[in-house]
Amino acid sequence: MPRILVMDDEETLRELIAVALRLDGHEVDTASDGGSGLEMLKGSCYDLIITDLKMPGLDGRGFFLKVMEERPELLERLLFVTGDTVDMDSLKLLKEMNRPFIEKPFTINRIKKVVSGLLATGRPEVRCR
Repeated sequence: MPRILVMDDEETLRELIAVALRLDGHEVDTASDGGSGLEMLKGSCYDLIITDLKMPGLDGRGFFLKVMEERPELLERLLFVTGDTVDMDSLKLLKEMNRPFIEKPFTINRIKKVVSGLLATGRPEVRCR
């Protein structure tokens, strides 16, 4: 069963994504910011990490940089969600990170489809066992 970490400061959205993914058979943990997410990485293995780009405290960019420094093998597992693609700085950042992203607002079917695709095409050697 794939394990997924969902990080978003919007509690309702975070829980909606988590419930939808659990209904698809995934094991899902949640965090409200990048700092909490980093703590969760210390004791768990995740097949996919979904993170908002803009959060208070450690945001998606900061989380990406910490993962690059401390756990670079996890970079392939990151999926960003953001409502800020109008901002040129955000678009530049997403391009530099070279990771897939979904724009808010999105439908649950959209995120489920993207998650399913990423898990299906993920390299076996980066999968949790």
